[in-house]
Amino acid sequence: MGEATHLSGSAVRCKDLLRGRRYEVLGKIEVTAAMDHEDEALAELKARARARGANLIIDVGFEHGDAAKTRVVGTAVRAFESPRPSP
Repeated sequence: MGEATHLSGSAVRCKDLLRGRRYEVLGKIEVTAAMDHEDEALAELKARARARGANLIIDVGFEHGDAAKTRVVGTAVRAFESPRPSP
């Protein structure tokens, strides 16, 4: 009792964003931010992925480290449209 509680979260799309498309893994990305600045960390994750040429980030994770830091991680990928089958 008497301790502060910290709750956080992000909306998650439970959908196969790759939808069978081929993709190239460009690399893992990690951003560390101050606690309660998760939105800024996610924006930085997106910016770093775009800078690598990614059009999608998969395996996004969110971890609280010590009381002052938050870590957001993900894998930057470049997804390719699958060719349509010939009729």
